[in-house]
Amino acid sequence: MAKGSQFWGNASGKLGEQVLYRAGGEQRARTYVARIKNPRTESQAVNRLSMRNFATMFRAYKDVIRLSFPNRPVKESGFNAFIKANKTAFSAAISPLAASSGYFVPKGITIAKGNLGAINGSWMTSPEGETQTFEFARFNTTGMSLSEIQAIATPLGLNITDLEELSPVENSKPTAAQVGKCLALIGYKSDATVTCLQADYADEGFERVAPKVTFTIMFNAPYIYCQISFTDADETTKDSVYMAVMVSQKADGKVDVTNASFVPCNNKTQLADQFVQGGEIYDELLNAYVRNSEVLPSAV
Repeated sequence: MAKGSQFWGNASGKLGEQVLYRAGGEQRARTYVARIKNPRTESQAVNRLSMRNFATMFRAYKDVIRLSFPNRPVKESGFNAFIKANKTAFSAAISPLAASSGYFVPKGITIAKGNLGAINGSWMTSPEGETQTFEFARFNTTGMSLSEIQAIATPLGLNITDLEELSPVENSKPTAAQVGKCLALIGYKSDATVTCLQADYADEGFERVAPKVTFTIMFNAPYIYCQISFTDADETTKDSVYMAVMVSQKADGKVDVTNASFVPCNNKTQLADQFVQGGEIYDELLNAYVRNSEVLPSAV
């Protein structure tokens, strides 16, 4: 039985052979289906297992995702934009218990998609294996005089006195404003900001944690660049940490972002691979779903 008023556009429920509902700020209707078939095919299971992972990850990063897909239509939710961006990503499986605890699998997941392109940078491991660094915003000073370089470097907190000096010059505690000025060297706005998102392995999946990173502005002739460092001797020896790095800035009062996806800090994926197609945990959950008619939540 329908409730509300069709005239005012707030009706909901069954009315004859139609079901009335509201979505995207509009009154909508769909054909009533008396009985919905629910064949537990492998194809259906793959889709629903992926949806559980997407839904759990969306809840973990909802505050970011609501702003990190600026090109989505006005009436499209952040969740739907997130799903659309990841529909071809790795299918990953999380158990119902793990999902209820907020765990997810970040491998290959796009967390931001805007108009600023991709950040030209990648994670690298130090020779001793304890530090992961991400270098970006590289500005080439080739052909510039010492005074020209100093005019750029000094506001960034870099004290450059000799271009023949082989040791890098660094500002290990830059302010947000100095990082913004470094980004401006390669075309971003001076008030642009950098956001790091971190997910750590927790046996049943991965969970969102506060990023354990430090920022540095470097001059290593001929380049001036920004560097993000993650140091944890216990964590960097395995693929237990995934990071996503994005730059955001405002234009005409609206937030725009770079594209950003989660990648393992040390480029190893063994832990996450357990949860994707072909992995041991994935296969167990897939078989359990098809065999035992496990009910999967689809609501966010």
